[in-house]
Amino acid sequence: MDRLTLSFIFGLGIVVQTLLFVMWCPAEGRLGRIGIAAATGLFGLLPGKHERNYELHFHICYCFVVYAFMIFVLFKKEIMARVSESSLLGNSLVFWYLCASYFTGTPRQNTLMAIAALPTLITLVIAFTIREWHFVVRLSCYIWFLCLMLAISCFQVHFGNMSFIWSDRFSPPAPFSLFLTGMAFTYLTASVFYIFILIPFTQKHQTFAQRMVIWRKDAHLMASYFSDYQLSASQALSILVFQGGLYVLNYFFRWVSVPVMMNLTLIVLPYFFAIFTRLVPSSLGPVPTDKRSVP
Repeated sequence: MDRLTLSFIFGLGIVVQTLLFVMWCPAEGRLGRIGIAAATGLFGLLPGKHERNYELHFHICYCFVVYAFMIFVLFKKEIMARVSESSLLGNSLVFWYLCASYFTGTPRQNTLMAIAALPTLITLVIAFTIREWHFVVRLSCYIWFLCLMLAISCFQVHFGNMSFIWSDRFSPPAPFSLFLTGMAFTYLTASVFYIFILIPFTQKHQTFAQRMVIWRKDAHLMASYFSDYQLSASQALSILVFQGGLYVLNYFFRWVSVPVMMNLTLIVLPYFFAIFTRLVPSSLGPVPTDKRSVP
């Protein structure tokens, strides 16, 4: 299969995933914004300033990546995930399951796991304690959720499937696998985008004070997407035992592959836990946000 065809298959995965993001969220002028993102993506066909050999397949992939970023820019508020304690706790378990399955114990890997251990422990403390949701805590939880999604997306993306983009020597991936890689790459792009907008880089002709005004607006928006619903200790323990138990059993018995187990738990378990929390409501209930903490 030629590189041009592979580029379109990869791009199709990106387009399908972005459409799944935007078609299931309430948004005004949806089609117009999608059209703007698609038109902007075409700028990826332009050659670089010092580009000698024009590689069409590379520029087509670049078009789809630019399109994806524009989708997240134009649908910044609509695409944001509604984060809850259960999703934060569940994604932490997914992260550590992937680390246990893929990491081999090199010094660099051990350092990364040690760094990730602290926010994970804080997540457990939050899940088992009574607290009021102040702005800083809500924003920190949302940022940690984004970091978890970034790490999980890196595991999901089969970068070997994308070797045709930059190398003449490659083994053509299976079309469906490449399509799924494009969809996973979209999740990776989304995580990078939302983390990037929380870094207060100033743009051209923009003062730091002007940038901070925009930063505060984005930060408050993200913090507002962390749910006030508090899990009870029994609910949090049920998630740890059930989801963690699945991972432990699959780790030793290998019932299904790691990617399949990861995708099943990312897609199916959140719905299961949502039903579970309705049937067994938290004794704490929703706690009102401290309005004084959010200007």
